[in-house]
Amino acid sequence: MCVAFWTLNHPQYALILCSNRDEYLHRPTAPAHWHSFGPINADDDGHGSVLSGRDLLAGGTWAGVTRSGTLALLTNITEPIRKYATSRGELVSHFLLPKIPKQESLQAEIDAFLGAHRDCAYAGFNLLVLEPTIGPPSESEDQEVRGLSFDGAFLTNSGGGGMLTGRMLSDPERRTGGMSNGIDGRGADEWPKVQHGREALRELLRGLPRDATEAQIADRLFALLTWTSEKPPADRSELRNTIHVLPVPVPLSGAHATTPAASPTPDSRRAGTGASGSAGAGGGAGVATDGGTPPLALGFDSTTTTTAYYGTRLSTVVLIRRDGNATFIERDIWALEQQEEERQQQQQQQREHRTSDATLPSASTSASDADGGGDDVSSHPKPKSKPEPKLVDKRDSGGRDHDRVFRFQIPNPSAR
Repeated sequence: MCVAFWTLNHPQYALILCSNRDEYLHRPTAPAHWHSFGPINADDDGHGSVLSGRDLLAGGTWAGVTRSGTLALLTNITEPIRKYATSRGELVSHFLLPKIPKQESLQAEIDAFLGAHRDCAYAGFNLLVLEPTIGPPSESEDQEVRGLSFDGAFLTNSGGGGMLTGRMLSDPERRTGGMSNGIDGRGADEWPKVQHGREALRELLRGLPRDATEAQIADRLFALLTWTSEKPPADRSELRNTIHVLPVPVPLSGAHATTPAASPTPDSRRAGTGASGSAGAGGGAGVATDGGTPPLALGFDSTTTTTAYYGTRLSTVVLIRRDGNATFIERDIWALEQQEEERQQQQQQQREHRTSDATLPSASTSASDADGGGDDVSSHPKPKSKPEPKLVDKRDSGGRDHDRVFRFQIPNPSAR
């Protein structure tokens, strides 16, 4: 269950955004780097136009920002697993890759996308798209804004196979916005984690000293993302109650090693009901049942099942000043010991400018969803069952010292 919070109305910052990526810890992922959604070994030299992590199973991403300042962030709607003709993996890359000719406004870009994709059937998704502009943005009540600003739009299909719709962000959403895995207009803003996060962001902004440094702001945003409910989640329906998801074991059946054992989560279209018939851990994968909601850590037969861990893998903070100075910070939160070793090896290989011919699929070519957005497990590989995976709490291993920090200058939109 990924979650994000933002403001577009700060006097000094055109954008302040923080987000958690909740995902299976064994799912292979590349850390944030500059690329252009090509083969991983061909575009990781730091000269690409897109900054994001990448899902190594299919090449897509859950969130990213471009050198020109466009940002896109995807969450998957909590629902039962089904296969659809079109992958959500293309959604984020569609808005991040350059287009010729470029639309004159974000509203025009959204309208063009909806027109071209009206007949496409996707699994359920929510998509936030932010586009830099100069002066007061189109939907803002704040006419005193000077310098860089952002227009913002929200796209969704309100559940798998649904009709695509899009709208510009409302002024309250511009002041303090939040999104997770619910359905827009059907209780999504009532999820406890979203309510708490938006209020926490409001308090953070009210208490922020005018001369606060970027490091101080980032520290407070990362702290916001660590909030957990007083009562630990006892079943998957309660993951909507906590911003930081502590790793929970999820049994994967031997017959269907990439799918969690039957265990419902609430249908987000019936928010607050605790109804079964929705997704598994993380808000979008699982098998619906008619029984009560079982606990997260179900008993399992070790001869036919293995255990995967699901939780908050990483946190991200994006700060973009009115003068166009941008800072992107990615912080690891939870990992598996073997996965951490592999990640460190991968980073070393990237530093050495790998020349291997091995490639990844592009973001738009995948037999399954390519976003790695934390909700589908139909494409997850079977984690190694022996030895038992060891959890690594990255918060205890240096914190800020191991952050991946990127700074760049967003050009004046009128000069492009």
